Order: sequence, then structure tokens, then C-alpha cells
Amino acid sequence: MPKSRYALRDFLTTFLLLAAAFILGLLLQHFFQSQSLVSMVFVLAVFLISVFTRGYFWGILASLVSVLTDNYVFSFPYFAFDFLTTENLVSTMVMLIVAILTCTLTTKLKHQDYLRMESEKEKMRGNLLRAISHDLRTPLTTIYGSCGALIDNHDNLSTEQQIRLLREMQEDSENLIRIVENLLSV
Repeated sequence: MPKSRYALRDFLTTFLLLAAAFILGLLLQHFFQSQSLVSMVFVLAVFLISVFTRGYFWGILASLVSVLTDNYVFSFPYFAFDFLTTENLVSTMVMLIVAILTCTLTTKLKHQDYLRMESEKEKMRGNLLRAISHDLRTPLTTIYGSCGALIDNHDNLSTEQQIRLLREMQEDSENLIRIVENLLSV
């Protein structure tokens, strides 16, 4: 997926989750008159944004937007920024710290998961190459050995022994062709 497509997807994810948190916050404030529930909804939204987007940018942006929205819409005095009241200031700082730490931790966990998957992919690739090289070498070695036996001992081998070696070479050649065709189809 191109970077612009990821950016658009991350933007939409951030926007939709913040909008959902805002609507849920309005409902919680209407029914329960609880500021702490609204803050927790925004922290959950930041966590989900961090999980479903790439990098730190969207999670940190969501943290800042959440803190500002919480202070402006859901804290008294309503529809005004108030960072001078001790309660609002402490609440804002705690929410911002929790949101940024959550964003950072989820991003680091996703990065570690990515590195682990890449490591496993490399192990699988190595195992596959070892298996393929073994499957290719076995018939080639048999064909090479049979050819050498026919060339070196042509006069000493009976017609039946020569035909048996030629059949083995033919079978191993057919086996080798199947392996190569399977590899090419993969």
C-alpha cells in the first residue's frame, strides 16, 4: 500500500475514533454527569488510534486533540479553555501523559511484532532454501554418479546394468523436472 494511502487510512481512523469518543463523551456527560468517564473514553480512543495507525504521529496528535477537546467541551467552564484551575491543569497533564505513554507503548509493541515477524520470515526462507537445495542436489548427484559409472565402466557393465542406470537417470531427471516446475509455479 502506498504511503499516501496509509496516511489517508490513518487520518480517517483517527478522525472516526475521535468523533466516536466525542459523541460517547457527550452521551456519558448527559446521562452520568461524570468528567472522569469522558476522559477515560478519550484515553481509550487514543489507545485504539495508536493500535490501528502507523507511527507516533497519529497517536500523539489524538492525545493533544483529546486533551484540548476534554478541556474545552467537557470541563467547567464549558466552551472555554481553562488551564489555570488546578483541577483542570492536573487532569489535563495526567490525561496527556497517559495518552502519550499509551501511544508510545503500543507503537513500540507493534514495531517489535514487526521485527519478530520479519525474523520468522527470514528463518522460514532459510529453511525453504535448505530444503530446496537438498531436493535439487539429490537427483543431480544420482544422475552424475550414474553417468560417471556408465562412462568409466562401460565395457565392464552388462546391458541390463547399463539400462538400469539409464532408467535411474531418467527417473531422477523426471523427478528433478517436477521439482523445478513446482518451484517455478510457486
